[in-house]
Amino acid sequence: MARDRKRDRHKRLAPSADPARNLAAAKFFYGHLTEEQTKGFNAREEPQRFFMSACINFASGAVEALSVKIGVSDAGAGKRWRSQQSSADRALFDRLRDVRVEDFHYGVLDAKSRHKWVNAAGIRAAVIRGVTIIEPPGTPPVEETNPDGEVVRGGVLVSVKTLYLDHENKQLAATEACRKFIGLVESLISRSSTPRAKTP
Repeated sequence: MARDRKRDRHKRLAPSADPARNLAAAKFFYGHLTEEQTKGFNAREEPQRFFMSACINFASGAVEALSVKIGVSDAGAGKRWRSQQSSADRALFDRLRDVRVEDFHYGVLDAKSRHKWVNAAGIRAAVIRGVTIIEPPGTPPVEETNPDGEVVRGGVLVSVKTLYLDHENKQLAATEACRKFIGLVESLISRSSTPRAKTP
């Protein structure tokens, strides 16, 4: 037997809906996602998936809480706010909300593990067990291109596991996708809580 949705949910939750709390949780998990990736060789795919999933879920939840709070069916569909965003930002916003639905309801997080080149000088030595990276003096810099098109240069480059989303025929690193999504949700919340000027 299918579970019925509570018909009074919006009315019941509106007084206590708090999009800012969801947004704070999204930022918390984004921080963990970023931290996991800075582990270099020790970066693990599964924690990255969990942190990315939680980040996207809470950011999307902030949009839902905002919708309930201001009494609309979907705050993210508002023409005024959307018209102020670039087409690329609107596409990413919609894409990540779809990713959230697929992940949350179907258990499918549409992100692929790839290897990302980073400058070895930027990896925290403390987290690389038993590995010492030495850049010989006078070594000419090497250059590699990451899946998202970022060009990395350095004396010594290393490859670390990183999650990427396919978006508009490009690869977008999970950290970058989450960072941009949080920024968009933050601007939506800020715009929706700003009192509108009354028209004379």
